[in-house]
Parts: sequence; C-alpha cells; structure tokens
Amino acid sequence: MIFLFSLLISIWMNGPGAYGSRAGRILPPLLHTDQERVPLSVRKRPSRTILVLLGWIVLLHGLQSCGDNSINKSEFDGEYFVAPPDPDTLVFYDLSDPPSLDPAKSWGFFDGRLIGLVFSNLIRFDRQAQIIPDTAARWELSSDGLRYTFHLNPAACFSFGRKIKSEDAVYSFQRIMDPATASPSSWIFEKVNTFHTPDAQTLIIELKEPFAPFLQMLAMPAASIVPREKVKAAELSGTPFGESPVGGGPWIFQEWKHDQELLFTRNELFWGLKPKQPNLKMRIISNPFTAIAEFETGNLAIIEPLPIPEILRWKSHPQWQHHVQTTPALQTEMLLFNCEKPYF
Repeated sequence: MIFLFSLLISIWMNGPGAYGSRAGRILPPLLHTDQERVPLSVRKRPSRTILVLLGWIVLLHGLQSCGDNSINKSEFDGEYFVAPPDPDTLVFYDLSDPPSLDPAKSWGFFDGRLIGLVFSNLIRFDRQAQIIPDTAARWELSSDGLRYTFHLNPAACFSFGRKIKSEDAVYSFQRIMDPATASPSSWIFEKVNTFHTPDAQTLIIELKEPFAPFLQMLAMPAASIVPREKVKAAELSGTPFGESPVGGGPWIFQEWKHDQELLFTRNELFWGLKPKQPNLKMRIISNPFTAIAEFETGNLAIIEPLPIPEILRWKSHPQWQHHVQTTPALQTEMLLFNCEKPYF
C-alpha cells in the first residue's frame, strides 16, 4: 500500500502497533536538515501550487512540526517558497467522521489514531513497533508469566492537571470489561483475573493464564487511561464522553463539527515530547481526489489514503518521484457477515 504524506507519521494509535503504521511519505530535496525546525514550503508552477509541509507526527504520542519562513531561495535552485495559510495549524484529513473518540467505543484504525492524540496508555509502540514507556515508567513480569507490575511516571497527568494514578488505569480497564459499556474491545482483557493497586503509582495485573501478546494489547487505543470524573460528568450531562474526550495525551480536544472537521490544541502539561505546532486540524473530506486538490493548493499537509490511480502520477512526478517512499502497513482487513439474515 502506498500513501502520500508530506510528513512522517508515527502511530500508536497509540503507535504503529495493532492499528498499523500507514506507510508512505514524500520528502522534498532539502539541502540542509534541522531536527528542531523544518521549513514549510510551497512550490509554485504556472499551472498548480503544491504544498509541502515537513515535520514529524507522533500520533500515539508527541506530534512535532514547526515553520521557518527564513529560507534562502538559492538553496532550492530558484524555487519559490511561501508560508501556508496558517503555519500554526497542521491540517490532515479523513474520509469520514470517526464513530467515537471514547477509547471504550473505539474499534477502527482511523478513530484509534485520533484517540492516541488525546489519551495516554500505560505503554505504547515506537516507530519500529517496539513497546516503550508511556504513563508507566517501567514494568516487570513475573517468572510464571501471570503477574505484570507497572510503576507509573510521577510526572504523568491529565490535560486538566490532575496526576494520573493507578486507580485511573483500573477504572479505565474495568469500564471496558463491564458488559454495560458494550465495548467492542472487551476481548483485550479476557485473560485478566484481577487488578491490584498497592499505591497510587503502582498497578498489578494478574492474568488467568500466561498470554504473550497481553503487553502489546495494553498499547492499543482501547486501553487508554481515562479520568473517572470526566466520564461521570459526561454521563450526567447526557453528552457522550466520546463527543468531548479528556485525557493525558499530547493533544487536547477542542471542537468537533461533525462531517466537517475536528480541532485539537497542544497539551502544555504533557510530560513527554510536546508537539511543535500549537494546533492540529483533521478535516472530513469524503472524496480523496478532492483531498488531493486541497493538498496541491496548500490546504492540507497530509494525503492519506492516496487513490491507487494517483500513485503512478506522484511516483513519476519530476519533483516527487525520488521522494516517494513505501513501507509495510500492519493492519487487518475482513469481511463481516450477518448470519441472522437470510442469504436472499
């Protein structure tokens, strides 16, 4: 699968693990590199303008991007570069509204990657799909494979300032396990026997039997840690928690205009790597060819998915043919049949 990016995405959703790492990017021919600041650029031609926004997105945790308009044009062989409409806002798109931003209701890739922006897990995936710390600074596994002990990072907190405690993780997991929640991801915790919280910074999870993939499952979006008081407040107000989510991730949810866009702002209290740009916008564009036009006119920074007929055009484009990269995508595709209905 080939996807067109103007920047490299690392997903967790919460990483490139169970939901996959989308696999492609186009990088312009920069003559210098700077890990802290990367230019926003627009290449102008007689018939079209193509926006290229360089940066890093860390979607399970820590999106980075920044602008630098002080570019020496001679370095780019006479090309003309101007700033995007809003250099403080990174804009990408999806084909449809996510069903929910509540981790307990999450089941797909696209809603999962957004959940990874707002929430944190005990652990997460890095870009190589390896498990690394998130809310949990370290952990141990007993010799019999039944007992996981997690030690929380004392700096970890929700976006409203309260420290994340071990009981928050237990509440989040038991909420998914509760049949009343009707979570499509309850299977993640099928092997769990019990939880223990010796103190606010320690969580012990005991399994019914050894289960090697369990640690990786805790990095899935559904295993995000949610604040009990915010979930209860949403229930009392009659507004689904997934419509106005609050978590401990690198981004803070701000607004959701259904079938139009979702807006996020940088979480200044995030204890990990903070995003470089202050704002993030996901537009809803049902037609990927419309999204391509938006990309070419400077209104999008990322194209994903890229329609198959467009792949050859971008790979043969004189500006981009040497900068299109492909990588494997880890994902599951399926056909679901409703066996309760007759065949015809």
